[in-house]
Amino acid sequence: MNGSRPSQPRLFTSAFICGCLGNAGMALLFFMYMSQIAGYAMRVLGASAEASGILSGIFVIAAVFGRLATGPLITAIGRRKALWVSLVLLLLAQAGYLITGTYAGAGATRTLQGFAMGIAMTVLGAVTLGVAPQQRAGEASGWFGAGLAVSTGVGPLAGAWLVAHGGYRAIFVVGLVIAIVLFPLTWGALKGIPVRRRGGRWMRPPLSLATFVAPRAFPIAAVAMLPALGFAAALTYISDYASTIGLEKAGSLYFLAYAAVIIVARPLAGIAQDRWGNDPVIIPLLVCAIAGLLVTAWAPHATVLVLGGALLGLGYGTLISAGQAVAIKLVGPLNVGLAVGSFYVLVDSGTGLGPMVLSAAASTWGYRVMFVIAAIMAAGGLVLYIARVSDRARGSRA
Repeated sequence: MNGSRPSQPRLFTSAFICGCLGNAGMALLFFMYMSQIAGYAMRVLGASAEASGILSGIFVIAAVFGRLATGPLITAIGRRKALWVSLVLLLLAQAGYLITGTYAGAGATRTLQGFAMGIAMTVLGAVTLGVAPQQRAGEASGWFGAGLAVSTGVGPLAGAWLVAHGGYRAIFVVGLVIAIVLFPLTWGALKGIPVRRRGGRWMRPPLSLATFVAPRAFPIAAVAMLPALGFAAALTYISDYASTIGLEKAGSLYFLAYAAVIIVARPLAGIAQDRWGNDPVIIPLLVCAIAGLLVTAWAPHATVLVLGGALLGLGYGTLISAGQAVAIKLVGPLNVGLAVGSFYVLVDSGTGLGPMVLSAAASTWGYRVMFVIAAIMAAGGLVLYIARVSDRARGSRA
């Protein structure tokens, strides 16, 4: 044990840091827009509540298709070109928000933004985690996801502040600036990736399931998808829920507590995962996610509601990075892009379906019952993990 830590390979290279910052920038775009786009559709474009919900959710659907397209795109043109192409598309989408003034135009722009970001986040994740030492894969995944944690809390607040002080156009201008900043960050992240030889022909990807997804990543992705349903419901309805129970101020702090916990928990959970394996980390995280949703449903006063957000962050928020590390180990280092993309295809699907699946429960029985149902779904993830994905179930560590 003596001297084992100092001899570990270096993790925080300039390429890894640039990749983490780039991921944080894209996550900030996602949460800033996700929290305000429905209001923009209703107040500026005159859309109905249902149409504004479609405009909000179409991003996630497009992102899923983007992640599915990532594998064939990487096969055809390589990771470097795939990332640059997706960033150009993202830049065009951000500029599109400033140009369009119709619901149809906003829908097209939103679709392009989701598709481009689905590819960009998948490839950037593959590039950044691919240059990290395998011995520190869990820790690398934790630090890579830390920016997502910060953006979860900062994004909605930044969006609300920009709308209050500069209108929706201010969000679109800031979004365009972020998209531009992503280019030098991506250049830094790609330093460790070899350039394809000049004159090389485009490869035609074979048409099979393995071209688009890595089935070995699906079980752990399904485990994460089930609590993602509850997370998405909280992200969508926490403000309304807090208002109905007279805890508006606590509702505004809910995702700040969520983000604050993840910033600390994700790197520590990654280190623990590398040292002791998956089960001692992932099982407690799933329990915390269930507890967070139940505490949110109970919430007799402000402190308890904020505690629910902190527990959900410790559980689900940290589970995402831990589950991503498991997916990469199961699929193998040569297919990091497929592993990351396949993992997030299901997680993003859960995020997109959560409000739609659970909104019926909210309208019929109220928000408290909705969060209890979400906790039961998350408990299904715990059962699935123990039965199919755990180290004991597979007979060895992932």
